[in-house]
Amino acid sequence: LIVNAASSGKTYSIPVNINTGENKVTAVQLELQYDPEIISNVKVENGNFFANPVALINEVNAVNGRISYAIGIAPTENGKTGTGIAAQITFSSNVTI
Repeated sequence: LIVNAASSGKTYSIPVNINTGENKVTAVQLELQYDPEIISNVKVENGNFFANPVALINEVNAVNGRISYAIGIAPTENGKTGTGIAAQITFSSNVTI
């Protein structure tokens, strides 16, 4: 995922889409890296893919520019197929391009 920020101080929101094909999915995990000199105020929220997601990991390391995020379904629920938004990432730009 590459984003060119138009100006410093602007806030952006990017969906992380999922397409399971024919696979039944019970959890989604993201490990992302970004440049903390360029991006700040990073926040990750649940998308709409799972009806009632259980947060397993939601860590943003602003010093190293690392996101670790995982959500899953409750043990009593069935896996899900299809497309949707697994997560929504919001951040600010620190540079002017």
